[in-house]
Amino acid sequence: MAARVGIDLGTTNTVVALVDRGNYPVLPVSVGGEARLSTPTLLSWRGDEVRLGWDALHVWGLPDWELFSSPKRWLGVPSPPIPVGPAGSLDSEHGKNSGARMEDILRLFFRRLRDDILASPHVEADLGPDDEIEAMIGVPANANSLQRYRTLSAARQAGFRVLGLLHEPTAAAIEYAHRHPAFGRGKERRHVLVYDLGGGTFDVAIVRIDPDGFYVVRSAGVERLGGDDFDRILAEMALQKAGLSYDDLPWNAQHRLLLRCRELKESIRGTTKKVLVDLEDLGAGEAAIFTAEYYERCQPLVTQTIETLSAVMSDSQLDFAQLDALLLVGGGSQMHLVQRQLKERVGARLKISPHPFASTAVGLAIHADRSEVAPVKDRFARHFGVWRESEAGERKSFDTIFGRDTALPPLGETLLVKRIYHPAHNIGHFRYEECATLDAAGTPVGHHTPWCEIHFPFDPALAGSDRLDLEAVQRTERFSGSLVEERYECDSQGLITVRLLRFEPPLSCSYLLHGPEQVTPTRPSPARTSNRSTPDTAPSPPSA
Repeated sequence: MAARVGIDLGTTNTVVALVDRGNYPVLPVSVGGEARLSTPTLLSWRGDEVRLGWDALHVWGLPDWELFSSPKRWLGVPSPPIPVGPAGSLDSEHGKNSGARMEDILRLFFRRLRDDILASPHVEADLGPDDEIEAMIGVPANANSLQRYRTLSAARQAGFRVLGLLHEPTAAAIEYAHRHPAFGRGKERRHVLVYDLGGGTFDVAIVRIDPDGFYVVRSAGVERLGGDDFDRILAEMALQKAGLSYDDLPWNAQHRLLLRCRELKESIRGTTKKVLVDLEDLGAGEAAIFTAEYYERCQPLVTQTIETLSAVMSDSQLDFAQLDALLLVGGGSQMHLVQRQLKERVGARLKISPHPFASTAVGLAIHADRSEVAPVKDRFARHFGVWRESEAGERKSFDTIFGRDTALPPLGETLLVKRIYHPAHNIGHFRYEECATLDAAGTPVGHHTPWCEIHFPFDPALAGSDRLDLEAVQRTERFSGSLVEERYECDSQGLITVRLLRFEPPLSCSYLLHGPEQVTPTRPSPARTSNRSTPDTAPSPPSA
């Protein structure tokens, strides 16, 4: 017995949709006898006691309870600021807190989701705690591989069988096509532009819908732009009127105020003239903020999303007249300011999802149910590569291994890229990086994320000591060594593995490159890293 679901892990709220014999209802969560259609993505703690979701929200105003909101914003950050006790790990079995890592928080949150799914009356009554729950999980289109890896790993550790990771705007396009059964028929192709402004990220994607599947034409995003930023603007405006500073507030007071401002932001309508921000707990009464002034402060963020949208349209060589729809999803897209400005650009093509908070989860459930019938061909949203040295170390160049917009492989298949060469040094120092944009010379510009660094011995004399620190060994130039091969494989989830091979004498190590972490230098046979390293057997050297 197994249940199948789509999980939209949101920055502010998480939504789960069930695959139910061709229907895809959102699973309600029972909260005090009331059915709620989402779970707050929150963590609260008091001493050793930890609560998540609705339990965390219910205690956030009580004395001594600390709050950590929007953990999704930190999934792609190597060392996020999580002030949850001393360094250590979260004991998810006993609800005890001895310090937390992002992986621990996410695993515990997924486990709570799993318990809520099993408790739902909409799920088969005889489904037990040991039965399998299959899940299609959404990730931002612009997610880096650390975010993808942490999501995948935490869900698996929490007991889900992950069917796949799917970009959130692509899932929203699938839900839109499901609500319009004739979409994709009668024409060679139809195009939907998805504008997804969530709580912590902004994504935009052009999805081509054909009768035989969904094709991501172009996608892009802003990793740290979302509803949280609009909440903070409102909070800072209120504090400024009270003569206070946001940065001077304690961590917990910041998060409490942000939650309060989020509720006020979502209450603003087209006719709302002003909102009153309660600052009583800060000893400052109420602050009145006029909507026009608030929108003026928000305008640069909205402009940034529209510029990203325009760049995607330009890269795709499509114009707005060729779009069949511009679909708005995500809580942030419900702002009157956003809708007004997009309406001016596309007119009647602007389609606002009737379920902006649930469309992604429903689309994920649909894809979990029909992925074999209507497959999705997704793409890299960022460039991935490694820095090389040339001209005796005087010049550094970026070697793009997988370029942005490279199509991801189907489930069960991999993309393969190889580099074969004679090394110039006794030690290979591999510095990986991920970026959104390359300049004309192929160098990363703008926002980019350094990944792990790997040291690998090209010189056989360096592989003989358990305590050898390759970072401490002096690199020699003009090294005449054995032929070396780098073999990069990318799976359907966008996770990349590199296999480094030295042919004579044979040595091979594999590393799962799941994000921007520093690799621990160790003896490379077998190599060990803070990512994952597995000794392999080197193949025969290639023929000349």
